[in-house]
Amino acid sequence: MANISNNEDFWDDEDEVLSDDSFAIHPGLLLKNVILPQHGVSASTLADRVGVARPGFNLILNGKRTLTSTMALKIEGEIGYPAKTLVLMMANHDLAIARLAIKEKVMDHIII
Repeated sequence: MANISNNEDFWDDEDEVLSDDSFAIHPGLLLKNVILPQHGVSASTLADRVGVARPGFNLILNGKRTLTSTMALKIEGEIGYPAKTLVLMMANHDLAIARLAIKEKVMDHIII
């Protein structure tokens, strides 16, 4: 498997992908399904290493809670995956959710 601690192995053009609003995956899902398995680290182990409760960490990994900049830095310190990438993913995810909410609100006010 590719080593994704180097984003060039995972994405052809990180800046292009991370600036695109259509790239809105929650970083927790990427951590859970790709990054942790490739690093051979369990969610429980990483939660312990970064000093957080496992249930709360699982909410992040399941895309139900925001991954903060501080948590991204802790993860980077433990497994080497770039905090900047995780933070940008979270920002793009939040932006996409906000855009969708505004679009839905506008659509609710349009009379056909």
